[in-house]
Amino acid sequence: MRYQYEPLAEEYKFQTFLKDLFNAIHNSSTFEEYGSKGHNQHGIDLYSPGLKIAVQAKKKDIHRSQRLIIKELLMDLSETLKQIENFPHPIDQLYFATTTKKHIAIQNACMDASRTHSISIIFFSWDDIQAKLSEFTLIRNQYFPHLKEASTVLQNDLREKIRRLETLISKIEIQNPNAKKQYRDIPYTDILLPIMPEEAQKTLTAIIMKIALFQSFAQIQYKRFRCLFNYSASYTQFGDGTYAPGFEIICGEVKFLSNCTRLIKELQYNPDRFWEQVDRYIDNKDFNYIKLRMELLPVEGLTCYDFEIDGQTGNYYIKLKMSEELEYHKLNSLSAVLPFIAQLTKPIISLIDFDKIGKHSAFMKLFLFSLRENSFKRSLLKVNVEDFDDWDFEYYPSE
Repeated sequence: MRYQYEPLAEEYKFQTFLKDLFNAIHNSSTFEEYGSKGHNQHGIDLYSPGLKIAVQAKKKDIHRSQRLIIKELLMDLSETLKQIENFPHPIDQLYFATTTKKHIAIQNACMDASRTHSISIIFFSWDDIQAKLSEFTLIRNQYFPHLKEASTVLQNDLREKIRRLETLISKIEIQNPNAKKQYRDIPYTDILLPIMPEEAQKTLTAIIMKIALFQSFAQIQYKRFRCLFNYSASYTQFGDGTYAPGFEIICGEVKFLSNCTRLIKELQYNPDRFWEQVDRYIDNKDFNYIKLRMELLPVEGLTCYDFEIDGQTGNYYIKLKMSEELEYHKLNSLSAVLPFIAQLTKPIISLIDFDKIGKHSAFMKLFLFSLRENSFKRSLLKVNVEDFDDWDFEYYPSE
């Protein structure tokens, strides 16, 4: 199982951790901390004379504006490149290591600097560090000891359950093949928001949702459906290092998704036309009769929402759907499983009764994937072309 490692809180502990990690990665003992705070380190925190590899460690407070973090990192990189010109030892590779996630702007800056400084400069983000850390359990257990017990529990308590899942899936796939059903990727759309104040983004999102729902269901007296939202504050990454929020909507209501897509494209490529359309709807009596009540939350990752279209009372609702007790008799219904999917990367293992999922191949494959990868992958989620509530998960034990 993969873990989400919390970046180390202390700057000096981060440097020591990197020293041990780099020695493990290179099967070496030559990486040493170079100098200390207050000395002229020439922009270098770790150095291996034998390998001619240097490391600059930058611990950052990640609970801040991404734009500010990127700006700081670009300044730090620029200053480091100036300082290493006076470093008294040869450098073939320079790792710019941080506790932040991977940023395209920093990657590009490192690539550009590699061409102009005649050394290989590598952005080593916390994402990269986590990937390497999973390969070296001794380092992981030393710096993240609370995960050592979790790892043991996983191997002792879940290994047999994973084997059991694999066996059940294989049997069901042989006995009940879906050869007569045609499945496709689940529909989705991207809502890419422009850079603007948060309140303005909320208002814009509400406008898009209300227009798309009205266009899709104006003639419907009553309807309910469920969607997954995959939100990120840095959903869109621009070349200059800036970010804009956005989210993915995943559901079977193709008409609604299509209308959302069209509105977003107009906003991006023809904003005058978009706002003209908004003005027309504001002047529309039927549209103004509708009241939208929306609980969309800017929460990173997957969240499930219930949509309720009540044409009789003129109310549209978008309500947060929290994961409740799994309804085992409804595992064939994608709508019933969506709240569970939204919680896949959270501690849910103890909530699953393995004796009650043995007849549901799609759910078992979804659950097996979550145990192995600690994540959800939208591209593996499939729906029946004739019934979007009938679903499958394209993952197999042999993968």
